[in-house]
Amino acid sequence: MANTKPTAQNIIILYYLLLAILILFPFGQLTQIPFFPGPRVYLHDILVGLVWVFLLFHYQQIKNISKNILFFPSILFIFIALLSLIISLLSIPGREVFVGSLYLLRWIGYLTVALATILVVKRKPEFKQKIIKTLIFTGSAASIFGLAQYIFYPDLRNLYYLGWDPHYLRIFGTFFDPNFLGLVIVLTIIMTITSLNNSWLKYSLFFLNTLTLALTYSRSSFIALAGSLISLFFYRKFNKTIVFIFIIGLVTLLFLPKGPQSEGIQLERMASVEGRVESINKGISLFFKSPLFGVGFNNLRSYQKIHPQDFRGDTIPENAAGGIENSFIFLLATTGIAGFTAYMILLVGMFMVGDRILKISLIAILVHSLFNNSLFYPWVMLWIWILVGVSSKQDARPARNATHSVAGGR
Repeated sequence: MANTKPTAQNIIILYYLLLAILILFPFGQLTQIPFFPGPRVYLHDILVGLVWVFLLFHYQQIKNISKNILFFPSILFIFIALLSLIISLLSIPGREVFVGSLYLLRWIGYLTVALATILVVKRKPEFKQKIIKTLIFTGSAASIFGLAQYIFYPDLRNLYYLGWDPHYLRIFGTFFDPNFLGLVIVLTIIMTITSLNNSWLKYSLFFLNTLTLALTYSRSSFIALAGSLISLFFYRKFNKTIVFIFIIGLVTLLFLPKGPQSEGIQLERMASVEGRVESINKGISLFFKSPLFGVGFNNLRSYQKIHPQDFRGDTIPENAAGGIENSFIFLLATTGIAGFTAYMILLVGMFMVGDRILKISLIAILVHSLFNNSLFYPWVMLWIWILVGVSSKQDARPARNATHSVAGGR
């Protein structure tokens, strides 16, 4: 394979591959390839595979990117996750473990999207703002699709037999999940208020996304937005904007449609809280059974088939994001303390090399991950890895000089 630097034409091709991934992004679950056996595969996964192949032909560039502070913890997590899968072969059939390994393969693929974005931005710095604006319009498109769904298809109960939660009279969008759509909208709002200079466009997209977010009735997303705004408040430049957003948010919540027709639109609902608590307790119990390396990365559904007694008769829904509605407990249960530690090192590294947008976005995701398995939701992973790519220098690594540790404006 060639080890020369990619030509300008190749960089353009890579850039358009990234744009194609983002264009598919707001279509969510609608891009699933139905005839593909086993784990769900989406059209953007095919494009991610093409990015991976492209980088293999320019491995010298990956070698250079290995100087990045995120490279070592990423490789460490991959190694531990793979080791957890190998160890799980002692109690889970190989075919089932193979399914879990495909999710690890997806995680690695999304990591290569970050590497590709770093490479594109390094060679063509003018593409950075274009990618950021594309992310904003991608998230806003997801909001528009959500509003259309709210008007024309407000009832997901008829797809309950396919494993989807029976959401009714709330926005769940093309992701078929109000919580994950809510997080995507929160990330879009963060980027809108921190990246756009055109006031008319900024406030138009802000009101669009705020309205859609409100109609998801996703409390975890509301809390994630509040956490990110509080963090953003420390940047004095945004103080007036943050106060304005809080006022708009509170007024919007007061006037949200309410009624007995759907429990999902009751902000004081308790059933989902009880479900999350039970899910977390289940994850903690599994962690103590295999505290060092867990039951195997994303092996929960397979583990349940072999050890149903550990799940107290409960079954993991077909479309559950890993079966544990807390990313940190999910890590502990599936990769043990070893995988959890490696991933925490990776997250710390992201904060170290990230600019303001990445840091605030990470705070929103981490808050949301306390209530959902957001860190490992495919579209959230794609978003954050692309953001890592545009927010960190190709050679970002710990250094005495602060200019070597952070890329972009503060």
